[in-house]
Amino acid sequence: DSLYAKEELKQLMGLNFRDEFDITPLDSSAITEIMSVQIVVPEMLEKILARHPAIGEARMDAEAVRMAVSVAKSYLYPTLSLKGSLSSNYNIGEKGTNGEKIPLYPQLDNNFGQNISLIIQVPIFSQMRNAGKIKKEKINLNNATLQIKETENIVVKNTMQLINDFNAAKQKYIATLSAWQQNELSYDIITEKYKLGMLSSLELITSKDLLYSSLSKHLQARIDLFFKYKLIQLLSE
Repeated sequence: DSLYAKEELKQLMGLNFRDEFDITPLDSSAITEIMSVQIVVPEMLEKILARHPAIGEARMDAEAVRMAVSVAKSYLYPTLSLKGSLSSNYNIGEKGTNGEKIPLYPQLDNNFGQNISLIIQVPIFSQMRNAGKIKKEKINLNNATLQIKETENIVVKNTMQLINDFNAAKQKYIATLSAWQQNELSYDIITEKYKLGMLSSLELITSKDLLYSSLSKHLQARIDLFFKYKLIQLLSE
C-alpha cells in the first residue's frame, strides 16, 4: 500500500517513474505545535476574502463591465472630429500650351490639393440603440456584482468547511491517541497475566491486534491532522 501510494504521489507531482524521492516523517513537535493552533474565524475569513484569487478575478470582471457601461454612455454625447487630406495626380498624356508633355513633378505640384473638415455629430435620435446598450451593460454590471457575492459565499463556505475539518481532525487525533494509550496499557497488563499463566495465547493475540489497530488509526489521524492544517495554511498565506 505504501509503495502504491508513493507511485500515485509521483504521478500527481509529474515526476518520471524512474525518479526517486524520500518522504520526511512527521515530527512530533510539529503535531504539538499544530494542536496549539487556535483559528479566529472572522479574522481568517477577512484575510482570505481580501486575497483570494477567485474573488479578485470576479472584481476585475465587474470593473471591466463598469467601464463598458461608461463606454455605452459615451454614445449619448456629441462627437467632434477633424479630418484632413492631401492629394495630387499625374496624367502621362497631359500637354502644355505648346504641345509638349508636362513632366511628372510639375504635374504633381500643379494638381496638389488640400482639404480639411470639422464634423460635429449630435445623437438626437438613434432608434433607441444607445439607450438599449446602456441598459444591457447595466444588467451585465448587476450580474457581475452578484457574481462577486456568489464567489465570496463559495469561498466562505469552503473555508468554513476546511476549518471544521481541521477542528474535527484535532478531536479525532486526541481520541485516537487516548484509545491507543489505553490499548497499550491494556496490552501490557494482559502480557503480564499471560506470563503468569492467567490468560491464553488467543487473548494475548487479540489484545495485540487491538493495540495495532488503535495505533494504525492514531497514525492516520495524525497524518490527516497535518494535511488539514496544511490546507488551511496554504489558503491563508
